[in-house]
Amino acid sequence: MAEVHRHRGQVKKLEAAAIWWAQGQPGSGFESDLDELRDQGWDEEAIDVERAEAARLREPSLIWPKNWTIAHVFECCQWTVHIGMAGGFWMGISGQEIDSVCRLQKVPRDEWHEVLLGVRLMASKAAPVMNEKKE
Repeated sequence: MAEVHRHRGQVKKLEAAAIWWAQGQPGSGFESDLDELRDQGWDEEAIDVERAEAARLREPSLIWPKNWTIAHVFECCQWTVHIGMAGGFWMGISGQEIDSVCRLQKVPRDEWHEVLLGVRLMASKAAPVMNEKKE
């Protein structure tokens, strides 16, 4: 794990995985695009085909084995979301949350620092996608 920031390809894979994950989250715009298709009269079968094609095109391919723990912890973490007049704003994932998930998932303690860095990297790439404002 300590090698994640030394290998740019490995970092790029984490970034791509975070963006891919964020594009399917509520507020990312993807589901509203599907709602627009429904409004245009598309049936659910055709929408499912579009969803599958979009997922295929956005799939970041395989998570590298060295990144699997980071990706798994990222997916298990609860985000900090601030709610205001304009709705929710995805802030990120706290260090305490990452620590708790590492403990619950029994991540070896010597990997925690690298997992923290990797999860924060993924959150920094996912948050802008989830916070995109719709016009």
